[in-house]
Amino acid sequence: LTYCVQPGIRHKTGFFIDQRDNRARLGAWARGRVLDLCCNSGGFALNAARAGCAEVTGVDLDPDVLKLARANAECNGLGIEFVAADLFPFLEQALAQGRCWDTVVLDPAKLTRDPARLEQALRTYVAMNALAMRALTPGGMLLSCSCTGLVDEPAFLEALRRAAALAGRALQVLHIGGAGADHPWRVDAQEGRYLKAVFTRVT
Repeated sequence: LTYCVQPGIRHKTGFFIDQRDNRARLGAWARGRVLDLCCNSGGFALNAARAGCAEVTGVDLDPDVLKLARANAECNGLGIEFVAADLFPFLEQALAQGRCWDTVVLDPAKLTRDPARLEQALRTYVAMNALAMRALTPGGMLLSCSCTGLVDEPAFLEALRRAAALAGRALQVLHIGGAGADHPWRVDAQEGRYLKAVFTRVT
Protein backbone atom coordinates (compact mmCIF):
# COMPACT_ATOMS: atom_id res chain seq x y z
CA LEU A 1 0.00 0.00 0.00
CA THR A 2 1.02 3.57 -0.69
CA TYR A 3 0.07 6.18 1.91
CA CYS A 4 -0.12 9.94 1.56
CA VAL A 5 0.67 11.90 4.74
CA GLN A 6 0.55 15.60 5.58
CA PRO A 7 2.86 16.29 8.52
CA GLY A 8 2.12 19.26 10.71
CA ILE A 9 -1.67 19.39 10.44
CA ARG A 10 -3.65 18.19 13.46
CA HIS A 11 -2.87 14.69 14.87
CA LYS A 12 0.90 14.86 14.24
CA THR A 13 1.51 13.23 10.84
CA GLY A 14 -2.10 12.07 10.56
CA PHE A 15 -0.90 8.53 9.84
CA PHE A 16 -0.20 6.86 13.21
CA ILE A 17 2.61 4.44 12.39
CA ASP A 18 2.07 2.72 15.75
CA GLN A 19 -0.96 0.90 14.25
CA ARG A 20 1.09 -0.72 11.47
CA ASP A 21 0.99 -4.29 12.81
CA ASN A 22 -2.68 -4.03 13.77
CA ARG A 23 -3.58 -2.79 10.29
CA ALA A 24 -1.84 -5.81 8.78
CA ARG A 25 -3.68 -8.19 11.11
CA LEU A 26 -6.99 -6.52 10.29
CA GLY A 27 -6.27 -7.01 6.61
CA ALA A 28 -5.63 -10.72 7.21
CA TRP A 29 -8.74 -11.27 9.33
CA ALA A 30 -11.39 -8.90 7.96
CA ARG A 31 -14.26 -10.32 5.96
CA GLY A 32 -17.50 -9.27 4.33
CA ARG A 33 -18.79 -5.74 4.75
CA VAL A 34 -16.31 -3.60 6.69
CA LEU A 35 -16.94 -0.40 8.66
CA ASP A 36 -13.93 1.68 9.79
CA LEU A 37 -15.06 4.19 12.43
CA CYS A 38 -12.86 7.20 13.28
CA CYS A 39 -10.96 6.18 10.16
CA ASN A 40 -8.74 9.27 9.90
CA SER A 41 -6.69 8.85 6.69
CA GLY A 42 -8.10 5.38 6.10
CA GLY A 43 -5.34 3.02 7.25
CA PHE A 44 -7.57 0.17 8.39
CA ALA A 45 -10.05 0.64 5.54
CA LEU A 46 -7.24 0.46 2.98
CA ASN A 47 -5.94 -2.82 4.39
CA ALA A 48 -9.43 -4.34 4.39
CA ALA A 49 -10.09 -3.26 0.82
CA ARG A 50 -6.71 -4.53 -0.38
CA ALA A 51 -7.50 -7.90 1.24
CA GLY A 52 -10.55 -8.20 -1.01
CA CYS A 53 -13.41 -7.24 1.30
CA ALA A 54 -16.28 -6.47 -1.03
CA GLU A 55 -17.65 -3.35 0.65
CA VAL A 56 -15.60 -1.01 2.83
CA THR A 57 -16.85 2.20 4.46
CA GLY A 58 -14.79 4.70 6.43
CA VAL A 59 -16.40 7.22 8.77
CA ASP A 60 -14.74 10.26 10.35
CA LEU A 61 -15.98 13.52 11.82
CA ASP A 62 -13.28 15.58 10.06
CA PRO A 63 -14.12 16.24 6.39
CA ASP A 64 -10.62 17.55 5.72
CA VAL A 65 -8.86 14.36 6.80
CA LEU A 66 -11.26 12.39 4.58
CA LYS A 67 -9.78 14.20 1.57
CA LEU A 68 -6.52 12.49 2.47
CA ALA A 69 -8.31 9.17 2.96
CA ARG A 70 -9.90 9.43 -0.49
CA ALA A 71 -6.50 10.28 -2.00
CA ASN A 72 -5.06 7.18 -0.31
CA ALA A 73 -7.81 5.00 -1.76
CA GLU A 74 -7.40 6.51 -5.22
CA CYS A 75 -3.62 6.14 -5.39
CA ASN A 76 -4.00 2.46 -4.44
CA GLY A 77 -6.84 1.83 -6.88
CA LEU A 78 -9.25 0.83 -4.10
CA GLY A 79 -12.99 1.47 -4.01
CA ILE A 80 -13.82 2.72 -0.52
CA GLU A 81 -16.76 4.88 0.55
CA PHE A 82 -15.84 7.64 3.01
CA VAL A 83 -18.52 9.45 5.03
CA ALA A 84 -18.11 12.60 7.12
CA ALA A 85 -20.16 11.95 10.26
CA ASP A 86 -20.05 11.59 14.04
CA LEU A 87 -20.02 7.89 14.86
CA PHE A 88 -22.93 8.06 17.35
CA PRO A 89 -25.64 9.45 15.00
CA PHE A 90 -24.17 7.46 12.11
CA LEU A 91 -24.54 4.16 13.97
CA GLU A 92 -27.92 5.07 15.46
CA GLN A 93 -29.28 5.84 12.00
CA ALA A 94 -27.73 2.69 10.55
CA LEU A 95 -29.31 0.56 13.27
CA ALA A 96 -32.69 2.21 12.69
CA GLN A 97 -32.36 1.27 9.01
CA GLY A 98 -31.42 -2.32 9.85
CA ARG A 99 -27.90 -2.01 8.47
CA CYS A 100 -25.08 -4.19 9.82
CA TRP A 101 -21.48 -5.09 9.06
CA ASP A 102 -19.34 -8.23 9.30
CA THR A 103 -16.22 -6.37 10.49
CA VAL A 104 -16.12 -3.12 12.47
CA VAL A 105 -13.03 -1.12 13.44
CA LEU A 106 -13.38 1.48 16.21
CA ASP A 107 -10.24 3.58 16.66
CA PRO A 108 -11.14 6.90 18.31
CA ALA A 109 -8.69 9.65 19.18
CA LYS A 110 -7.38 9.91 22.74
CA LEU A 111 -10.37 10.69 24.95
CA THR A 112 -8.60 12.44 27.82
CA ARG A 113 -5.28 13.42 29.36
CA ASP A 114 -6.94 14.50 32.62
CA PRO A 115 -7.23 11.89 35.41
CA ALA A 116 -10.33 13.72 36.67
CA ARG A 117 -12.08 12.85 33.38
CA LEU A 118 -11.11 9.19 33.36
CA GLU A 119 -14.52 7.84 34.41
CA GLN A 120 -16.22 9.94 31.77
CA ALA A 121 -13.79 8.56 29.16
CA LEU A 122 -14.55 4.99 30.22
CA ARG A 123 -18.30 5.65 29.95
CA THR A 124 -17.72 6.95 26.43
CA TYR A 125 -15.78 3.81 25.51
CA VAL A 126 -18.67 1.70 26.81
CA ALA A 127 -21.27 3.67 24.85
CA MET A 128 -19.44 3.70 21.53
CA ASN A 129 -18.45 0.03 21.72
CA ALA A 130 -21.99 -1.04 22.61
CA LEU A 131 -23.28 0.71 19.48
CA ALA A 132 -20.52 -0.84 17.37
CA MET A 133 -21.36 -4.32 18.68
CA ARG A 134 -25.03 -3.86 17.90
CA ALA A 135 -24.06 -2.99 14.31
CA LEU A 136 -22.22 -6.32 13.84
CA THR A 137 -23.64 -9.45 12.30
CA PRO A 138 -23.58 -12.44 14.71
CA GLY A 139 -20.08 -13.88 14.70
CA GLY A 140 -18.65 -10.67 13.27
CA MET A 141 -15.32 -9.16 14.27
CA LEU A 142 -14.84 -5.95 16.23
CA LEU A 143 -11.40 -4.38 16.45
CA SER A 144 -11.67 -1.89 19.30
CA CYS A 145 -8.75 0.42 20.01
CA SER A 146 -7.84 2.86 22.76
CA CYS A 147 -4.85 5.19 22.69
CA THR A 148 -5.77 6.86 25.99
CA GLY A 149 -2.69 6.29 28.14
CA LEU A 150 -4.64 6.74 31.38
CA VAL A 151 -6.80 3.73 30.46
CA ASP A 152 -4.79 0.56 31.08
CA GLU A 153 -5.55 -2.79 29.46
CA PRO A 154 -7.65 -4.23 32.33
CA ALA A 155 -9.78 -1.08 32.47
CA PHE A 156 -10.31 -1.14 28.71
CA LEU A 157 -11.27 -4.81 28.73
CA GLU A 158 -13.75 -4.07 31.52
CA ALA A 159 -15.24 -1.29 29.38
CA LEU A 160 -15.63 -3.80 26.54
CA ARG A 161 -17.27 -6.29 28.93
CA ARG A 162 -19.74 -3.63 30.05
CA ALA A 163 -20.41 -2.66 26.44
CA ALA A 164 -21.19 -6.26 25.50
CA ALA A 165 -23.60 -6.54 28.43
CA LEU A 166 -25.28 -3.28 27.40
CA ALA A 167 -25.59 -4.45 23.79
CA GLY A 168 -26.83 -7.91 24.83
CA ARG A 169 -23.98 -9.57 22.94
CA ALA A 170 -21.31 -12.13 23.88
CA LEU A 171 -17.70 -11.11 23.37
CA GLN A 172 -14.70 -13.37 22.74
CA VAL A 173 -11.19 -11.89 22.68
CA LEU A 174 -9.11 -13.21 19.78
CA HIS A 175 -5.96 -11.12 20.16
CA ILE A 176 -4.70 -8.04 22.00
CA GLY A 177 -2.20 -5.92 20.10
CA GLY A 178 -0.39 -2.73 20.92
CA ALA A 179 1.98 -0.28 19.30
CA GLY A 180 4.59 -1.59 16.87
CA ALA A 181 8.00 -2.80 17.96
CA ASP A 182 9.47 0.64 17.26
CA HIS A 183 7.40 2.03 20.17
CA PRO A 184 9.15 0.66 23.30
CA TRP A 185 7.88 1.62 26.76
CA ARG A 186 9.50 1.94 30.16
CA VAL A 187 8.40 -0.47 32.87
CA ASP A 188 8.21 2.44 35.37
CA ALA A 189 6.00 4.48 33.01
CA GLN A 190 3.04 2.26 32.20
CA GLU A 191 1.25 5.06 30.37
CA GLY A 192 3.85 4.55 27.62
CA ARG A 193 1.98 1.34 26.83
CA TYR A 194 -0.87 3.54 25.68
CA LEU A 195 -2.23 1.66 22.66
CA LYS A 196 -4.63 -1.23 23.12
CA ALA A 197 -5.97 -2.96 19.98
CA VAL A 198 -8.44 -5.69 20.96
CA PHE A 199 -9.59 -8.05 18.21
CA THR A 200 -12.84 -9.72 19.23
CA ARG A 201 -15.61 -11.97 17.92
CA VAL A 202 -19.12 -10.75 18.74
CA THR A 203 -22.00 -13.23 18.86
